[in-house]
Amino acid sequence: MKKPTIALCLCLLFFSCAKTDEVLVDSAKQEAKYYLTNGKCSDAKKILDSVGYQSDDAVYIGLYASAYGCMAGYSELDLFADISTIDSAEGAMLGSLTQLSTSNE
Repeated sequence: MKKPTIALCLCLLFFSCAKTDEVLVDSAKQEAKYYLTNGKCSDAKKILDSVGYQSDDAVYIGLYASAYGCMAGYSELDLFADISTIDSAEGAMLGSLTQLSTSNE
């Protein structure tokens, strides 16, 4: 009587403590955000790859694209420095957009 009870308790202990796939993906996304914030592009991509590509998760896809953009040297923060070069006068806006900086790639 005691052996089946002990076996059942051990099974519950081992299987109930495992993280679900959803928790693993959420954890990977948080860790990737941390790496991207600190400029560790390849670490962010590596952690996202470790949970497998999530084609139905928009946040995951955005982070994955950000990791590739980070590795290519693209930064959204670079655009904020260029905002002052945009001329909002009539007829001058389109020409001023050509002065915006580009990425390294």
